[in-house]
Amino acid sequence: MLIEGNSLLYILFKFLVFGRYLPRGGMDVSLHPTAFAGWAGLMLTGVNLMPVGQLDGGHIVYALLGHHARRLNWVVIAVLVALGFVWQGWFLWAALLFLFSRRRALLLDEITELDLPGQLLAILVVLLFILTFVPIPMRVGR
Repeated sequence: MLIEGNSLLYILFKFLVFGRYLPRGGMDVSLHPTAFAGWAGLMLTGVNLMPVGQLDGGHIVYALLGHHARRLNWVVIAVLVALGFVWQGWFLWAALLFLFSRRRALLLDEITELDLPGQLLAILVVLLFILTFVPIPMRVGR
């Protein structure tokens, strides 16, 4: 049986519904297929918001940090390689992001900086990434 991984937001949802941290003591929730689709949506949102390359998170971090965001690309790829020793799927993601983060899309306007509302929205999206990222997406359970 495959067991879905936890993001911080998913842990919060399970705590709000069940009143305790799950999985614990061999107990976890059994998801209905519709709920599993919701979990998959959360997981894919976290993947898409990774602050690297051509992903949405990479574009947002580039808008915040400019050319300094390229340094963050290497940090994220290194973290994915390290996570690959826990869940092998991250090795593939690290390789893909390495390949696709070597070039970035040209912007129409690289002169205008983000205003304060834009900066706050970008920071909110980075926080959303932190809440939805699933370090170990799937594991085999009993």
